Amino acid sequence: MLPRITLAALLALSALSAQQPSDSARKGAVLRSLVLPGWGQRTLGADDWARRFLVAEAGLWLSMATANKWAAVNRDDYRSYAAQYAGVSNRSRPDIYYFRLGAWDNIGEYNQEQLRRRNIAAVYITGSDADWDWEGPTHRERYRELRHSSLRWDQTATIALSGLVVNRVLAAINILFLTRTMPEAAVLPLPAAAGGLLRLRWEF
Repeated sequence: MLPRITLAALLALSALSAQQPSDSARKGAVLRSLVLPGWGQRTLGADDWARRFLVAEAGLWLSMATANKWAAVNRDDYRSYAAQYAGVSNRSRPDIYYFRLGAWDNIGEYNQEQLRRRNIAAVYITGSDADWDWEGPTHRERYRELRHSSLRWDQTATIALSGLVVNRVLAAINILFLTRTMPEAAVLPLPAAAGGLLRLRWEF
């Protein structure tokens, strides 16, 4: 006697088979998530997860762009401030120069300290565009505040960039989790005494 398969069993099998992604689809979803978190989830139909990763991605990009903008604004501010109140003429000096600018009142004090430490390589030539001389400690302290603000924004941008990397890793792991936890169905025939019906078994 031919097995009798109910319409409900056929529909269940069809739905379950549609849920099971192939290995190539799974790999493609992982790669999409590494490119854009949420893209791979969307291809699998996991719209809620896709939305979460996309919102996180957008927030991180916005945070990094905002942080970079304000870091640049504060960088320009403290360099302009140094030019106005310390006589700095070359604003293209490296960051280490601007660190030293905030630590000593003038180039003479700085050079004396380096000579005392026998750190000849760090000595600046006086009378060059490396000269600085703060008009007073209040201006130097204000300069330090502006520079530290710029550095904090730089750190925020770095954290946001790290978050973008982490978001991609988590999205790829989420794809593996979603494809692993999708239910699998096994079709097992019942004995002939049971009328030759099919039994469905779901595995998670």
